[in-house]
Amino acid sequence: MQKNKIIKISNKLVGDNQKTFIIAEVGLSHEGSLGIAKSFIDNISKAGADAVKFQMHYPEYESSKYEKFRKKFSLQDRSRFDYWKRTSFNTTEWHKLKKYSEKKGLIFLCSPFSKKSVEILANLKVEAWKIASGEFNNYLMLKQISKISKKPLILSTGLSTISEIKSVINSNQIKNFSILQCNSDYPTKPKEVGHKIVAKLKKNFNCPVGISDHSGSLNSLKIGVSMNANIIEAHVTFSKSFFGPDTIASITFKELKELINFRNMFYDINKREFLKNKLSLTQIRNRKLFTKSIVLNKDKKLGSKIYYEDLDSRKPLIGIPVYDYKKIINKKLKKDKKKGEFIKFKDLK
Repeated sequence: MQKNKIIKISNKLVGDNQKTFIIAEVGLSHEGSLGIAKSFIDNISKAGADAVKFQMHYPEYESSKYEKFRKKFSLQDRSRFDYWKRTSFNTTEWHKLKKYSEKKGLIFLCSPFSKKSVEILANLKVEAWKIASGEFNNYLMLKQISKISKKPLILSTGLSTISEIKSVINSNQIKNFSILQCNSDYPTKPKEVGHKIVAKLKKNFNCPVGISDHSGSLNSLKIGVSMNANIIEAHVTFSKSFFGPDTIASITFKELKELINFRNMFYDINKREFLKNKLSLTQIRNRKLFTKSIVLNKDKKLGSKIYYEDLDSRKPLIGIPVYDYKKIINKKLKKDKKKGEFIKFKDLK
């Protein structure tokens, strides 16, 4: 089987036989507060994720008065346009967030939703381009990115078919990329996330494949890791009752920590090969403790023959191993032996 390509995001290798790359998605859950955004970064870093991801929305460059999506979730915002306007950061603030993320050991990622966002992210020198499902077929933006950057693209495919994925990749001559299986329902039922298609996408596109999971279910994320998703992206929140449209599809920081512990253990287990044709030093030592030796179940005199009916077994392995009992059948004793005594080959002729 051909190995899938490996991509490099900052100092992390992403692909088969590597640790699953964990992206903790903040989105707009910071509510436009630099302080809350930094608190997200702190908690994501503490949990041990690889990357933190934001969304860069400038409504005047991406939306119009006709957009109705999620318009009524907030008492504070009259429209989606107002929500994006209120939660936007300026260029200086984005630089601060990127610098702070890196200080905390995280790779800074941010999804662009306009050509304006691409310009700002290019100046920020992001390590990869995370393309949201709704922007997947935005050929204008993809062409813009390809002109200014050679960094890898992480492509969410929640609103695309396999044929459309092929078309986007081929038409835009995208080479350095990974694909995220995604279902753009918020929240997604775990059975609808699409875990099983990861293997098919790897085969079809010969690239790292992961899951952008909107289920808010820790178990769904663990299943993604165990099904060899190369990337897992999950929204995070301080509490399941925290304000915001993405909270219902998010996991807590405690759950994020548990996911990362699971990821680390899965990787350690998956890379470990046990060769059953040779025992380790620990196994040899334990074998002496747990394997039984042959003893007599009755007193026997010098010159007596040893029969199967005379034998029993006891721990530890300090005499003849019980699995070698056939080697002493019909042998004669060189001396008297008491019931319960261990038999050794030197006791026999």
